[in-house]
Parts: sequence; C-alpha cells; structure tokens
Amino acid sequence: MTNHTIDQTQWLKMRDDAKAGKPNAAIRFNNSALTVDGQLCIGMTHNIKLKRYSCTYLQTGGIRDFGGARSWDLEGGSLDELSDLNLKTVQDGVRTI
Repeated sequence: MTNHTIDQTQWLKMRDDAKAGKPNAAIRFNNSALTVDGQLCIGMTHNIKLKRYSCTYLQTGGIRDFGGARSWDLEGGSLDELSDLNLKTVQDGVRTI
C-alpha cells in the first residue's frame, strides 16, 4: 500500500471524480497538479509567452496558502525556491494563457 499525503489523496479523488463524469470535476482536475513533495497546486496555468507553469495557491497538509502565485519552468523546476512540479500530474487540459 502506498502512503499518500492528504493533498495527493485529494488530487487522486479529483482524478477519479473527473473520470466518473461528475459535474465540474474535470475543470478542477485539469487546473490542479502536485509538487514533487506532494503539495496540491490549485489554479494551474500554462503561460506560453513566459514559458512557465503557475498556480494561484498551494495546499499543504490540507491547509491552503494564499501567499501568492507559485511558478515553475516548463521542465518543472521551481522558480521561487519551493518544491519542483511533478510534471506527470499536469494535465493536457490545463488552462493556457
């Protein structure tokens, strides 16, 4: 059995809800991802011009941090000294600007 963080478990539930066709689940799932450390990234965007991913806020241990947007390069490397982005969790449907 794999041990998941609270936030990884929430992401997996969003994934399962999206696959089950639950209302709004696909939007929530497409616009979220996980960091390598298991933090939930909410409000994900892919900025083509700036060549980076960003999220509106992070959730760690079930607690949301509204301290500002977080950013990663297209390879998933953190641009603000936080955990790198787990690119396997970034969806093709992520909001692109």
